[in-house]
Amino acid sequence: MRMIWISLALVGLHGCSSLPTHHSTQPPQQAMSHAYDRLFTTANYRFQGSARVNEINIVRPDQTARSASTQQAEKERLITEALSQVVDQAASEQRLLTDAEQDQAIQRAMQQLEKLQSERPDAPSMNSIIAMLQGYLKGYRIDYQGVVDLRQRKIELQPKLVYQAHNTDMSISFPLLFDLEQKQLYADLGALAFLVTNPAHNGKYTRFDLSQTAAKSDKTIDSQKIYQLARQSIQAKYQLAQPSDFQELSLSAVEQQAGAVRKIKLSLPLAQYLARQMLFFSLNKDYLGHVLRDHNIAPNNTSPAALLTAAQLQQQIQATPELYQNMLNLVQSVVQPQSVWQETMLLDRQNRLISSDYQITLNAKVSDTQVLLGLNNRLVLSDYGNARISYQPNANNSVSWQETRQDSIFGQIFADFKQRTAQREQAPPP
Repeated sequence: MRMIWISLALVGLHGCSSLPTHHSTQPPQQAMSHAYDRLFTTANYRFQGSARVNEINIVRPDQTARSASTQQAEKERLITEALSQVVDQAASEQRLLTDAEQDQAIQRAMQQLEKLQSERPDAPSMNSIIAMLQGYLKGYRIDYQGVVDLRQRKIELQPKLVYQAHNTDMSISFPLLFDLEQKQLYADLGALAFLVTNPAHNGKYTRFDLSQTAAKSDKTIDSQKIYQLARQSIQAKYQLAQPSDFQELSLSAVEQQAGAVRKIKLSLPLAQYLARQMLFFSLNKDYLGHVLRDHNIAPNNTSPAALLTAAQLQQQIQATPELYQNMLNLVQSVVQPQSVWQETMLLDRQNRLISSDYQITLNAKVSDTQVLLGLNNRLVLSDYGNARISYQPNANNSVSWQETRQDSIFGQIFADFKQRTAQREQAPPP
């Protein structure tokens, strides 16, 4: 989900904010671009959303033909084997094969084929499996909410997996807190109590010390580079689109009551969006190589690769259009023209994002298989400048992962595995 990608990149920034500005007269393309860019410079805000798969289908048109072809080949094999046996028997007796013997051999082969088919369970076709999967997935959705706080370099995230069907209503959530300043991750794993945590610690967040993990690793992530990469990759989507891809829509009374003053829709072929994003990351491959810092490599005087911004990418595409066209041809070899990305955005008087609704339709063809996938996501933002993190960790409401896992099933398995490994290492060679 884009909101999580943005949030994790944002907390990598060492806190910054900008004063609100008014851009109600901006063209739709610039307004959309600026609204998302504001998320990278606003001190804090609250977000919530919901995502679900509303359609999934995989079709193999020649599946029936392949099945019939396989049965015909099996039939011919059995008849050939049966005739070969009676021919060999007649030859050993130095006589000619009679028509009756030939008919009886074919009849035995057909009886054997019927027996094999009756004993073989009918496997459900791929289409029927996908149909069952589609009905099952329609009951699922992912709800999420949280707060981004750039000043404290924290993000609070509460993802929830929800399943609703006839006479069924289930959900499971895992509240999280990322503290990039202290390099700590807090997670409420009460839903998995007894399996991975000690039930006695229910109600407490499990604390994971990321600094220890980083200390044991030869590489660390450059959060500033991740921040800039996320910012420019999102800008590339809006800046590289055509002005005709954007449309100003009229507001409903409900939307106006929510504070919206503009409603803008972006609609473009999915292949174009994917080709531009792939080209962005392809041309920034040298920059991506510096996102992970390798402590085993001595620094040199060579300047690190610069990030190719969305504006610079637009200039490069205009100067060498074959770069984009080649990437587009590659994507279109799989993604069909019916594939569409649509986004409808509501903006307030300060050109801040109120909500964004995504509808993604993927129609792809891989070899002889047709794939159709539909995704929906709704994102709502609020409390700009006023949102606060609700969970404040302390010694009473958190427990270390090393402590809480000890009396869980996972902890026992881990301890047993560790003990067996130590015994094998200490055992004398055979």
